[in-house]
Amino acid sequence: MQKLMLLIDDDKEEQEILKAAVEKADPDVSFAWAANAYRAGLFLEQVLPDLIFLDYNMPGINGLELLSSLRKKEKMKHVPVFIYTSALTPALQERARTLGANGCLEKQPDTKRLVRDVQDALRTVAGTKYHPIH
Repeated sequence: MQKLMLLIDDDKEEQEILKAAVEKADPDVSFAWAANAYRAGLFLEQVLPDLIFLDYNMPGINGLELLSSLRKKEKMKHVPVFIYTSALTPALQERARTLGANGCLEKQPDTKRLVRDVQDALRTVAGTKYHPIH
C-alpha cells in the first residue's frame, strides 16, 4: 500500500528538494505539497496523509501554530508530524515536541543526509519499505 507524505512549506524550492529526497528514500511514497496553512487545511479535509513535514517559518500561521491546531483534530492526533526548518534550535525542538511533533529536521543542502533523515521519518509509518542509499 502506497504511503503519502505531505509537505507544508511556502518555499517552492524546498518542495522540490524534499520531493527529490523522498523519491530517493522510498520510490513507493507519494508526495503532496501545500504552500501554506490554508491550503493544507483544504487538502487535509479531503485526504489524510501518512506523514507530514511542516515548515516552521511561514507567513501568517507558523508551523508551531499549525501543529497545535492539527493535534486538536481527532483524525490528526496519530499522523506523524515533523517540523522541517532551517531555523532549528533546542528551544524550537522542545516546543515542537511539547505540541506533539514526532521530531524536528533541519533543512540542508546535503542530499544524502536529507535522504537518511527522510528514511528515519518514514520509519514512523508502519509498513513502509526502505531502499538504503549508498
